[in-house]
Amino acid sequence: METANVTQYIANFADGCTAGYKFFDFTSESSASVLLRGRAYGTLKIAVDDETCKTVCGEIPVRIYTEKWTELCGTVRIPAGVHSMYFKYEGSGWADFAAFEWKPLALSESVKRSTVD
Repeated sequence: METANVTQYIANFADGCTAGYKFFDFTSESSASVLLRGRAYGTLKIAVDDETCKTVCGEIPVRIYTEKWTELCGTVRIPAGVHSMYFKYEGSGWADFAAFEWKPLALSESVKRSTVD
């Protein structure tokens, strides 16, 4: 994820803050990356179609103490289809939230081998 040209971000993302984004078309399980900086110790919960984030499909542990943009990753299990996405921070401290990215999970080598045989 590009860190050199960050000009816009959500500042002071603290305990209980939620950010929502619409709409994304998912076809498979994904990894999620977020770009944060600040002084935070907690969890970034990820939910689909639920701005209260009571039904969580993934979490990213947040353990940062830096002024440099830092990429953190986690796995999310999102049902196929078009969904709105919500991020909710629970923990102490604060973080500036610059970006996020979804990437399909690659098959492991053992899975690849077993499907070829």
